[in-house]
Amino acid sequence: MSILPQATILEHGLFTSDLDFFRLDVVDWYAHRNVYWPNPEVALKAVNQWLIGRAFYTILQLKLDLIPEQPNCPKWSHSGSHVGASRWLWNWFHSAYKGELQFSDEPDFFGYFELPGGGRARFTGDIGVTAPHTFLFAWTALTTNDVWISLRDNDHLVIIEAAIDIRGAVSRAQHAHLTATETA
Repeated sequence: MSILPQATILEHGLFTSDLDFFRLDVVDWYAHRNVYWPNPEVALKAVNQWLIGRAFYTILQLKLDLIPEQPNCPKWSHSGSHVGASRWLWNWFHSAYKGELQFSDEPDFFGYFELPGGGRARFTGDIGVTAPHTFLFAWTALTTNDVWISLRDNDHLVIIEAAIDIRGAVSRAQHAHLTATETA
């Protein structure tokens, strides 16, 4: 008998449209709006070019506040409700996985988990909503099977899984751009 509450998959799919990521409600589209992109629409297009046809999303409903306390949760200083939510995340992760979870800022957490048959997958993520540039910078560093996790609240996790080597695709795109620039 498991000590973990049952997770329910509310939705799962491949990113196929411009609105799929927007609907997940994991980004504050007005955060730092003038730093990288002139408006949320341009930011969404920048993110979508690395998601559509290249990633899967899953929305899980799970009562994180019902998971038994796990030992050794690190002290983490952060604003708002992040500290309490980080405890839920710590309890869930260490009840369900073998691996490492660390807390930071922009993104709020990162680590790895052991895969059933050997190997590791990396993850990074945020509590609540994140800035578009934080998501995109973290996302473009992931490889196949790595995931982004958004803890929207104590009942919902959004998991975005790379279906391809995103980091490799970014590297190839940068190389192609540099090569084209040099030969022009």
